[in-house]
Amino acid sequence: MALRDGSTVHVRPVRPGDGDALLRFLEELDPQSRMFRFFSGGVDLEAAVDLMMDVDYSQRYGLVAVRGAGDEVVAHGLYIAGAAGQAEVAFAIAHPLQGLGVGTILLAHLAEVAQENEIPVFTAEVMSQNHRMIEVFRESGFPFEMSSEPGTIHVELPTSFSDQAVSRFEDRDRLAAQAAVRPILEPRAVAVIGACSTTPWRRASRAWSTRSTHRPTWCSRCAPTRASPRCPTTSTSP
Repeated sequence: MALRDGSTVHVRPVRPGDGDALLRFLEELDPQSRMFRFFSGGVDLEAAVDLMMDVDYSQRYGLVAVRGAGDEVVAHGLYIAGAAGQAEVAFAIAHPLQGLGVGTILLAHLAEVAQENEIPVFTAEVMSQNHRMIEVFRESGFPFEMSSEPGTIHVELPTSFSDQAVSRFEDRDRLAAQAAVRPILEPRAVAVIGACSTTPWRRASRAWSTRSTHRPTWCSRCAPTRASPRCPTTSTSP
């Protein structure tokens, strides 16, 4: 999946062998991200990993975003179904990737799976200072409701895709695709193949374009052959 900066991640379900990678991911989270995810800075990370790995791909479902040759985990999302057709959803994203659309991607994938498993509503508990997570819900296009308690915001949203949600995800994909090809279409530098490396090409071009009887002085690389009139540097009198 392409992100807003043009980089990519691979999103897939949690697998039985992901425990060690998930533990490394949680250990490397910055303190604020860990606090926002677990509402505590002193969480038992091994117990948290056990919870993340406890999935049945129906009522308890987890996703990871990975990248690199070693499938480094850079984000995690899950839902856990409760009573009355609801499931609580939660996310953790590595700090360098926050704000690039990873949370929105995970939310969309989880909502699609929840629909297939007849879970119509997601709920989430978000710390009031966690503005980026609140923005994930706002920018998703899902209609949602928020209610506040001291230090916490309760979010509720349907898992069905509204027309607005579909439009938002299509826009996200379009912008991410544009970002992915921008380095190709708008390179920062262009190499001129065949130009003499001893002097700037423009200077050489100006020297050769002067209409005079002066003969060109060739650079040391081109002097032995003089096979092409493309590398004159300066002109001298005959």
